[in-house]
Amino acid sequence: MSIEEIRKTQKNLHSEILEARVIANYGDPGLDEDYHFDILSRYVIVMLESVDRVITVDKWASMLLVVKRPEVLWIDAVNGKSQNPTTQQRSDFNNNINVGSSQGYSVNSIPKIDNPYKLGDVIKIKRLNSPASINTSVFGMDSSIVSYGSWHTQGISSSYFSSVGDSGIRLKTISLLDNLSNSYNFTLTKYQYEAMSLYINSGDSSKINKLMQIFYGTWNGPRYIYLANGGYLFKNLSSISLYNCYYEDTNSDNRQRTSSDSCVPLVVTTPNSFPTPKTRSVGTISYSPSYSSIVRS
Repeated sequence: MSIEEIRKTQKNLHSEILEARVIANYGDPGLDEDYHFDILSRYVIVMLESVDRVITVDKWASMLLVVKRPEVLWIDAVNGKSQNPTTQQRSDFNNNINVGSSQGYSVNSIPKIDNPYKLGDVIKIKRLNSPASINTSVFGMDSSIVSYGSWHTQGISSSYFSSVGDSGIRLKTISLLDNLSNSYNFTLTKYQYEAMSLYINSGDSSKINKLMQIFYGTWNGPRYIYLANGGYLFKNLSSISLYNCYYEDTNSDNRQRTSSDSCVPLVVTTPNSFPTPKTRSVGTISYSPSYSSIVRS
């Protein structure tokens, strides 16, 4: 790790406002998912800087975090779960309403996030006094809805994923905790973390090669990567659970659901070219009524 990366870690350890990198549940799942869009719209999963550190079995809990999104970005399920996505209603912070499937809304008044979270984004976060209550959904879980849509594949272009596939990247970052209350744990997969690490280092081929060896389990360098503090977290694990959300995004990037003016009619005619009435001419009025004779007996 470079001196600069060590300084990032030390600064985070002694700061009230921390810096972190987005790993998973980025984008705008509140509008892009048909199921669990309520809970998914409320958080992102991050790693505290410096991300040059190897996450280990004994230390990962202080490095990988669930972070509450600003509430202006949340999406709610109106009247609960619909039996069909085409009739599902959802609302935003300002009570705008969408109706229908994420593939094509029949009513579409909720604006998209103007600057959606992206893989590897650096955000500023702070600790909450108590964990945020963001772990419930109106939706249950079954095998047909465990994955995000094809939009949750940022970082897939790395050659590493040509052999391991994208299924681990697309697994939703929630797992059902209580079926009766539809309460969830938050989760992170091996491939979601590794996609972030490879993506932010994509300009350094030497570093990418070393990271891929660590991820494949073929690293022949210093053995502390697989031994110190329990060794690399995902050497023998495919995913982990993160039970609480103790941090929130300070929204230093001012992310909003900004209304678009795309529905306002475009006027292409200049005011002086509008039609004008013809000029009226004043003249005399000819009034020549005819009368019927009244016959009196």
